[in-house]
Amino acid sequence: MKNILIVTFLLIQFDVLAQTDDNRVYMQTSKKVNRYYVDLGEMDAQVFEMETFLHGPQMGYAIKDIDTLVRQSDGLYVGEKTKIIRKKNKLFLIRESNKKKEMSLVNVADRAAANTQLNNSYYLDRYLTMSKEVNYTYPLWNASWSRFDTWQRLSNKEIDHKAFRVFADERIKFIKDSVADTQNRYTVLMNYLIQNAAIISYISLKDSLEKLPMDYLSSYSQKVVYTVAKEKPEFFFQLAEDSTPDRRDYIFNSIGIRDKEVLAKLRSVEGHSDMKKAFLKDIKFRRRMPFIAAGLVLVECAAIVFLVVVIF
Repeated sequence: MKNILIVTFLLIQFDVLAQTDDNRVYMQTSKKVNRYYVDLGEMDAQVFEMETFLHGPQMGYAIKDIDTLVRQSDGLYVGEKTKIIRKKNKLFLIRESNKKKEMSLVNVADRAAANTQLNNSYYLDRYLTMSKEVNYTYPLWNASWSRFDTWQRLSNKEIDHKAFRVFADERIKFIKDSVADTQNRYTVLMNYLIQNAAIISYISLKDSLEKLPMDYLSSYSQKVVYTVAKEKPEFFFQLAEDSTPDRRDYIFNSIGIRDKEVLAKLRSVEGHSDMKKAFLKDIKFRRRMPFIAAGLVLVECAAIVFLVVVIF
């Protein structure tokens, strides 16, 4: 009881009244740059050092570091890398590093926003860890790009960060189990099609490929299409003819631009003249792409040099 009274007095004295049911308060550093959140309890505290990152067009949050602090006999909180001190009736977070940083602490102005950032960082980190484990087991599928999509679909982003961690762990385990089940089915079907590529009928091949993902996050269909091009090259062009433009591009990209053996077999196929012409045009374009990209870089560099000369 004595400890509770001391801490309650300390928190009221420093005007940190954003309390929760478990006598914890949430604070943050006053500046938005290098933001820290502090989960302050009666006998301990946790300090979260936050940072942001970009993943394609999406921005996410990450917890750069977590430090656990223990309340000392004088009422201050001390951890391995940080400590919380009193100065002129205010609380300050001190970051112990090569260059000591002292940052004033204030009440969390928007608790929902703070929880969302903490929850976002935890969810994305746990999802990425899960993705790496799944990608190691199923190297033909890239799971990491889905993490922002699954985060956006959550309806409880603003709940307390401790409760969210329990939810997130259960949710991600469910996703991992579901992904494993799906990838196992894809793997079995892909292996069957590859092993029977030389004898399978076109209708069976086409219907089976419809059950595999044909996108650039996975390579199951690509492996099958490549094997078909080697074993039944005439089916390769039939698949392209029966596909949408997007799926046709995927089929074309299943063949390497320097794969002489497969390219020779595809060139020798009789008929399918329009599709064969489109495929060979695509091969030539992909061979030129590195040179086109290098040329664009040179043009940009020349333009910059020209502007520098004109301006100065």
